[in-house]
Amino acid sequence: DTMAQQRNTSEAGLELPEDAEEASEKYMQLRQLVRETFESFLRSLNSQSLRWLEQQFEHRGGDLNSSSFLRVFSRVCPRLDCQHFPRYEERKLAVHLAVLKLFQGMDVDQSGEASWMEFVEFISAVAEELRLKAVEQSGQIFEFSASQIVPAYRPTITKCHYDKLFYWPEHPIECAVIFEEGQASFFLHRQQTMQRRRRVDGHQSELLAACFMPPPFNYVVTAGNDKMMCFWDSAFNLVKRWSLKEVVGVLCWCPEINALYAADHFSERFWAWRIQDELMVKTSGPGAPRPDKNLEFKSGHTKAVQAMKWLQPLQCLATASLDTTVQLFDLVLLARSHVLQEHTKGLTCLEFCPQNQMLLSAGFDNYIAIWDPSAGTLSHKLMGHECSIAGICKMPETDYEFMSADFDGIVRLWDVRRLVCIQSFSSTDRRAEEAGEIERLETRALCPLGRDRVVISGRRLVVFDRDASEPKLTADWPINAVAFN
Repeated sequence: DTMAQQRNTSEAGLELPEDAEEASEKYMQLRQLVRETFESFLRSLNSQSLRWLEQQFEHRGGDLNSSSFLRVFSRVCPRLDCQHFPRYEERKLAVHLAVLKLFQGMDVDQSGEASWMEFVEFISAVAEELRLKAVEQSGQIFEFSASQIVPAYRPTITKCHYDKLFYWPEHPIECAVIFEEGQASFFLHRQQTMQRRRRVDGHQSELLAACFMPPPFNYVVTAGNDKMMCFWDSAFNLVKRWSLKEVVGVLCWCPEINALYAADHFSERFWAWRIQDELMVKTSGPGAPRPDKNLEFKSGHTKAVQAMKWLQPLQCLATASLDTTVQLFDLVLLARSHVLQEHTKGLTCLEFCPQNQMLLSAGFDNYIAIWDPSAGTLSHKLMGHECSIAGICKMPETDYEFMSADFDGIVRLWDVRRLVCIQSFSSTDRRAEEAGEIERLETRALCPLGRDRVVISGRRLVVFDRDASEPKLTADWPINAVAFN
């Protein structure tokens, strides 16, 4: 039997030692080589090899049996050098075993065949899993640190705050919009340098809310304590001013249905206007048009709404209130679809992750709740803050990173794929504040100016940057050599 086993393994391309322990070690080394070959194959796939593989599926009627699969995929699977397996036949065996592992993973229904779509779905899922594993093991996290940009601006009134920050990447002018506590004007700051560009006047009392209406409008809409709403063009020239009966505290533009929602600053009411084109705004009178009754709901809230978010994939409006609830309103059925009740204190923040279908809410109870808005259920709670949360924001150009800041100035960067905090830092130097070397920050808001830059405001402005995390500029795996041609 032993001679027959050795003969079989020799024919297969692998010779095992006669000693049992050495044979076991050799077998484990083979398994490791197969695993590395499998992972190397997934990482090495490119558009050319994928196109060739797709053609092989097409030429064979759309499906490959195990024999055809082995022949085809062995041609594109890399043969890795390994000191434990120097012979060509041994590395070829590792390739065959890696390809068979791939086939078994795809053939979940045990039909003995695999299709092109099964291959695409499988490698998409496994490649993402391997990438996350590599990031965790390598510890390769691009952390934020204090920027070299240090804005020297201070609020007009002593001990007041910059309490609202806005930045819309789609806006033609790359400027951050900053509201100052107690002021009727707002400032535009250049995104790259945070240098002040100009002051914009138009309101007569403190500003409370803003939203952006992308093309074809390119309007910024602001609302203040003066019961006015102002529409600004792409150069921040005043287009129209609406006089209202209520003070608007929150604004939300829903582009797919051309609806502008507004929430009363002091009550639970909210309403909407249907704005089909720029002409409607420009030709309207000084008084606001009547809200669209078809877009109104009995809010169901018992206290003022503090945040609204348009959930485009679900065609729903989410509202967060000081009454501790998040409520979802279906704009197709024109009915309230869910009331989300897990918070114990008032809510002030909402964010939505469309890729993962996650709705995040936060406020005065120190944690961030993650909801499944389709089912109306709580998925997870992100713990870690020790005081009320001042703001949460989605990091641009990524579907999984969110940042939160609390009133103590602690900032946390979250990865919602893994439901973990990947960085925590203080937005200010507490020791320098207590020594009177710098003014206290007293965090009020945060706003991303890009994937790798965020500004935090309070009694002053602070900017944090991180090394570029774009795949074009770095790599998920160690770089062993660089050549210049």
